[in-house]
Amino acid sequence: MTNEEIWNIGLEERTDKLSKLQSEYDRLDVECRKAEFEMDMYARLREVNNAMLYKQKFSEKYEKCARESEKLTKQKNALENEISVLKKEIYYILSLIHISEPTRRTPI
Repeated sequence: MTNEEIWNIGLEERTDKLSKLQSEYDRLDVECRKAEFEMDMYARLREVNNAMLYKQKFSEKYEKCARESEKLTKQKNALENEISVLKKEIYYILSLIHISEPTRRTPI
């Protein structure tokens, strides 16, 4: 097996992994936005509703959403880092493949 064939296998593996990570990142992004929306909603509801029973319940829900949002944001940031590393690996492999290609000159 040639170096170029090995590079192509590595490139294909990383490209597949990148696609999966990007899908997971997109899903987490939606989850983060939903959690942020709910945090905002509960923050507003606890201010608007003066009754102590509702204020306590909305505060609890707000805190739960805040914890979930923080957890999702950490997961999202970790995925961003992993995606960045994979992109650099892909770029490097592509540069190896490009450098190894023979120069093709067509006579005029």
